[in-house]
Amino acid sequence: QGGKSKAHKTEGGGGGGGGGGLHSSSRLMTSEDGDVKRRARVRAEKAVKNKKVFLVKSGYRALRRTLRERGWVEQNYKVVEEKPATTPPKKPPLGGGARDKGKTAAENSDDDGDGEDDDVDEPLDESSDEEWSDEEEYCLCSQHLHAAYPHFIWTLKREPSIYNHLRKDQIVNHFARAYSITTKVGLTTNLQNVRWYGDVDPDSFYPRCYVLGGEEDKEAFVDDYRLTAAMSLLKLLVSRGVLAATSPKEDTGLTPLPPLPPSPPQPKKSPLLLPKTPASRGQLLGGQNPSKSPDQSRAAEGLEGEGECVREHPLQLAMKACQAYLDSHEHKDIEGNHHHCLTGEEWSTVIKCFYTASFNNGKFLCASQTVQQAKAILDQLEVTFTQFCIDGCHNMWIMKPGAMSRGRGISCKVRLEDVLDVLATSRVHKDGKWVIQKYIERPMLIYGTKFDIRQWFLVTDWNPLTMWMYKECYLRFSGQPYSLDDLDLSIHLCNNSIQKYYENSPTRAKELPKENMWDSTTFQNYLNDRGEGDMWMSTVYPGMKQAIIHSLLVVQDEVEHRKNTFELFGADFMITEDFRPWLIEINCSPTMESSTMVTARMCREVLEDTVKGYSLPVFDHTLSHSPSQWLSTEEMTSNVLQGTLRLHTSSPNWSRPT
Repeated sequence: QGGKSKAHKTEGGGGGGGGGGLHSSSRLMTSEDGDVKRRARVRAEKAVKNKKVFLVKSGYRALRRTLRERGWVEQNYKVVEEKPATTPPKKPPLGGGARDKGKTAAENSDDDGDGEDDDVDEPLDESSDEEWSDEEEYCLCSQHLHAAYPHFIWTLKREPSIYNHLRKDQIVNHFARAYSITTKVGLTTNLQNVRWYGDVDPDSFYPRCYVLGGEEDKEAFVDDYRLTAAMSLLKLLVSRGVLAATSPKEDTGLTPLPPLPPSPPQPKKSPLLLPKTPASRGQLLGGQNPSKSPDQSRAAEGLEGEGECVREHPLQLAMKACQAYLDSHEHKDIEGNHHHCLTGEEWSTVIKCFYTASFNNGKFLCASQTVQQAKAILDQLEVTFTQFCIDGCHNMWIMKPGAMSRGRGISCKVRLEDVLDVLATSRVHKDGKWVIQKYIERPMLIYGTKFDIRQWFLVTDWNPLTMWMYKECYLRFSGQPYSLDDLDLSIHLCNNSIQKYYENSPTRAKELPKENMWDSTTFQNYLNDRGEGDMWMSTVYPGMKQAIIHSLLVVQDEVEHRKNTFELFGADFMITEDFRPWLIEINCSPTMESSTMVTARMCREVLEDTVKGYSLPVFDHTLSHSPSQWLSTEEMTSNVLQGTLRLHTSSPNWSRPT
């Protein structure tokens, strides 16, 4: 900052302005100032000649420092006074009682975030960074470049004022139309086409997700919710067993149910006895028969007296639905639709009984052989249903605005009517931008706490596709112990945008980091201590690579290709109990601020390695063999898509067969 003020004084003195004291001081420093000005002018001319003028919008201090060390000069350089990092006030960890509320993390705004990173950090104080001895000269040099066009531009987003007027030789850090994978709507829509690129099922690495933009999309989600509810009901039956066994013929849904004792008036409505709503919503929920008395309805639904025990009839319906899915999967019923194997009213019965068993800890009254039948069906589903391993017994979904970030508008849902209510009242839905994704109910936990993984990757070309994967990544922990009995997002979202507002729970394991982050090396050491150290290189890391490559291939023709362009992305993954990585989303402009000791080191190294010649040769060909933490596609296995891609050993590129 002192250097900048000196530069201003020098220019003022040269122009003859200022008071007598300033003018006298300038005369005493004329020779030295003249040398600085000459060196600055020569330096500016050299930067223009060698095409080493850069422009960086927003923060990225590590990037600025790295470029400056390599002889680049920043256009419109300003010395910004360091401000101490500000930490938002923390809230105490929330307890239970939010099982059916699904609180949102932030105000449900309709602003479009265009898929930017969801993890905006509060930077640590980096005032200890080295001070430059040539600060005054550098400031003057930058001023000489105010009219020059920058050869390298790094921005947070694609700014039309810059990107609409680019020259061919200007290097930029964003491709056009990259939102095809960096928005939840784009990623979900495009991954449906991954089967065209090989024998790859998107359900094997991306939790099933629906873009709720039309009636067909909404019905597809409802069908999935219903089938998952039926499977969850059977899982609860097998895990809990029966409270009392009954005769197999006592209640099969084919014979009248035994009479029930009169029930006292209920102060609350059953979950699906809702106020009058549009017909489409009522049909999706299954509808009600107003001619039935409350006792008859409860009997038909398989609910028994106070405590609402689940009886035989709804369990038989759930098994019928699951068996229809299995038959459809094995092509035994080619013309039929397994979603229509039950009537709307029957589906309503299954869902109500699922609510009773899951939310109210309902008991089961059924024949003992029904448990064995349910177990046999679940064993088949475990082999057939691709995402059986991520589903628990709660049928939990996470609802997101299609192109927002930083946790805005996200909520967890377990009841079907809650989702439909949002769609009926939300203005965002009319624009087709809501997505709902199956929540991973069985994640891998570390000391009883949920975490996710942020993995960086760099794309330097789309034709042929050239991707670099960073060899290190980091884990982000929740500050609260994992629980499915509370829908608060401080438990279920691990990004810093949520966690920074909450204190870590006092009941959390002491072995977990206070800053809620580990680097991947620490995670591998944790796995080694548990005797599972080989799982990182054999399952987790290769699985993340494959998921990223699949995602890039499906949008290769949609993203606008431009030479002298690259883009740094941040992919978020969850790991399940079997160590399989599941892609959650891909962010453009991943945060590179240093909010913790882990990101303070890693973000700086990522930016430095991005500039190094090995990872981005357009910067400096003389350093093309410098060590780098980037892993090119040449170092990846050639059978990622089971033979649909071939590896060119002459260049680190993946390409489709000619």
